[in-house]
Amino acid sequence: MELLVMSAILPVILLGGYIYKKDIHKEPVSLMSKIFILGMISCIPVIICELIVGTVLLVKKKNNVLALMIIFSIQSMLIIYPLCDIGHFLIGALPV
Repeated sequence: MELLVMSAILPVILLGGYIYKKDIHKEPVSLMSKIFILGMISCIPVIICELIVGTVLLVKKKNNVLALMIIFSIQSMLIIYPLCDIGHFLIGALPV
């Protein structure tokens, strides 16, 4: 399990570190960490909304695979993506 987590996190850390070192106009580390933490916090409303909508929409359609695919597609396009984008916009618009 630890190997799986490390193989998922290590490329992100290495690539992020490489890009940060090559950047000419570096942003302050405190600003980067605040934006990173706010980005993690912005996922919480999306997860809650996804769980609520998922349980409401899946009450009647448990065995129909096509209906499940349509429900998940609608849920993703109309609920999850707009919430993520609104959260990212608010993080970018807020003075940090």
